[in-house]
Amino acid sequence: MRFRKLFIQLAPIFALQLAWSSLLTPELLSQEQSFPAPPVGGILGVKDASAMTEVAGFLEASSATGWHDLEGSGTLTFPAGDEHSATLWLSGAQESRLDVVMDSGTRSSRLATTSGRFRDEKGNQTPVFPDTASRGIFAFSRIWAEGASTSQISFHDQGMLSVTGQSLHRITMEYPYVQASGFRPTVATDLYFNPTTHLLVFSVEDVRFMQVPYRLFRRVTEYSNYQTIGAITFPASIRQTLDGQVQWKLQITQITTNTNPPDSTFSF
Repeated sequence: MRFRKLFIQLAPIFALQLAWSSLLTPELLSQEQSFPAPPVGGILGVKDASAMTEVAGFLEASSATGWHDLEGSGTLTFPAGDEHSATLWLSGAQESRLDVVMDSGTRSSRLATTSGRFRDEKGNQTPVFPDTASRGIFAFSRIWAEGASTSQISFHDQGMLSVTGQSLHRITMEYPYVQASGFRPTVATDLYFNPTTHLLVFSVEDVRFMQVPYRLFRRVTEYSNYQTIGAITFPASIRQTLDGQVQWKLQITQITTNTNPPDSTFSF
């Protein structure tokens, strides 16, 4: 009951809807909660050859090297089953925005580099911790935008791992933390690739939120139903859980690339 209350209290922070859900069976919940914590080594610029081979395979499989900015539209489904129109913007490695149209207004999450805010449909805003904002809404935009070209990112090969009934290639992507914090030099996201198709299946990271600053939440994002839309192959279905708790599922039906959105798109 204590954790149920905690998730309900967090709902305004995420500007989304958290509730205990029947979308996941107890078995699948247990599997999603079994993802290990991404290891943080504190050293940047290390690129394991085998890890970079997997990243290169992903970039080739997704035809991702030709786009810079992206705008996608579709529907977002909450755990209770209610669907809403949604729009996603991605720009470079660290700018992202997700809008969800509710009956009473629009909920918006906007993250840019190390700053970000959530705004609910009533206009109430909540800031985001810099380390959480720096991760963006999804992990794949950082892989596409920076990949092997950026010296400030490390890619570590963690080998094969069996999770959610699949044998996946686990790669840890480590990048700078906000240096002004004095807390730690780097943060990490684990990337789980299908070793046959080289497409990204899961990303896993530990994130913090303002109301519970000393509590880390295991955020798992699942990427599936890859479709070729325009010039790229994109995960048309994206689902996020937090400590095994479903937040939402996003279904993308239309994508435009190289949209060159202004910086104001990602801030309030």
